[in-house]
Amino acid sequence: MSKSYKIFEGSDRKLLIGICFQSMFEVCKWTEKLEFDYLFDANISASLKEK
Repeated sequence: MSKSYKIFEGSDRKLLIGICFQSMFEVCKWTEKLEFDYLFDANISASLKEK
């Protein structure tokens, strides 16, 4: 894992929760830079409905 950012340094908050769609945090490599405690990754599916 590459360098991890210390975004909570000096804070009492220690839980990092990520919410994204279509694996965007992995695509943008955020999961290599931030140590998420929980990561919610939702998938969106499209469909066409006709009358």
